[in-house]
Amino acid sequence: MNNTPSIPHFQLADLCYKMERDPAGFVMECHNRYHAQIRQTAAAIAADPNHKIIMLAGPSSAGKTTTANLLRSYLAADCGVQSLVISLDDFYLGKGQAPLLPDGSYDYESVHALNIPLLQECMLQLITNGACRIPQFNFAVSAPEKERVPIQLAPGDLIIFEGIHALNSLILDCLPRENLTTIYIDAQTTVYDGAKLMIPPREIRLARRMVRDSIYRNADAQRTLRLWTAVVRGEDKYLFPFKDTVDYKLNTFHEFEPGILKPWLIPLLKTVRPGENNAILAANMLEDYDRFPVVSPKLLPPNCLLHEFIDTQRM
Repeated sequence: MNNTPSIPHFQLADLCYKMERDPAGFVMECHNRYHAQIRQTAAAIAADPNHKIIMLAGPSSAGKTTTANLLRSYLAADCGVQSLVISLDDFYLGKGQAPLLPDGSYDYESVHALNIPLLQECMLQLITNGACRIPQFNFAVSAPEKERVPIQLAPGDLIIFEGIHALNSLILDCLPRENLTTIYIDAQTTVYDGAKLMIPPREIRLARRMVRDSIYRNADAQRTLRLWTAVVRGEDKYLFPFKDTVDYKLNTFHEFEPGILKPWLIPLLKTVRPGENNAILAANMLEDYDRFPVVSPKLLPPNCLLHEFIDTQRM
C-alpha cells in the first residue's frame, strides 16, 4: 500500500500570501507537485508486468477524468507503456434502471445503476484475451448505444477504468488481484483560519462541481446544491468504505485553486436564496471564498487539472 498518512492542512493567511506574492510561481509549484505524484505512480505501475487493469476511483469532482488521462500520458512518455482510458459511466443501465430511494426517486449514485455483469465480463475478457466490446452510454437519451465499440490491446497495454465505483468489491471480487492496480484520488486538504476549520475537503469538491456544472452543464447553483445531498450519500455508502484498500492515493488539491475558482464561484453562490437546499452551506462558502485573492486562470499550464472545472475562454 502507498496510502497518504494524513490529510494536509493549510492556513488561510499562508495561502493568501503565496497567491499575492508570486501567483505564477505558486501555480507552477502546486501543478508540478501533482504531476510528480502521477509520474511516480506511473513508474511503479509500469515496473510490474502483472498489472493489466488500473481501477481509478474518486468522489465527485475529485478530478478523475484529468488524472486518468495524465496517468495514461506519463505511462506512455516515461515508461513506454500504452494504455486506454474507459469511463465506468459507459456502463450505466439507463434512465429508470436504478434502485429506488425511500422517496420513490431513482438512486443513480448506486453501484447497482451500473451493468455490473457486463462490466465484469469486459474486464475478464481484457485480462484473458486482451479484447472486448465496450458499451457507450448516450447521455442525451439516457441509454446505452445499440452498438458496442471493439477494443483490442497489444501485449503489455493497460486499461484504465475510472469512475466513482471503480473500487467497489461487487465489481472487483471476480477479478484476479495480481492483475489489478487500484488508485484513489480526492482533494484531501483542509484550510484553516487560525484554529477554525474554514474549508473541509468535501467543500473543495463542491466548489469545483458548482463551477463546472454552471459552465459545462448549464446548471445553476441551486441545482448543484439540490443534487449534492444525494452525491454525498452515494459517496459515503458506495465509495468511502473502499478508499483505504487501495495501492495508491493521490491528493488532487492545488493550493491556489480557491483563487482560480473565485471569479466563477462567488456570483453563483450569491444566487442561492435562503431556504434553498444547502443554503446555509452556500452562505458559509460565499463568506469563506470571498476572502481569497483572485488568481488569473491565464497562469494555468495547458495540462493543469483545474481545466477540468473552468473554461478560460468563457470568463
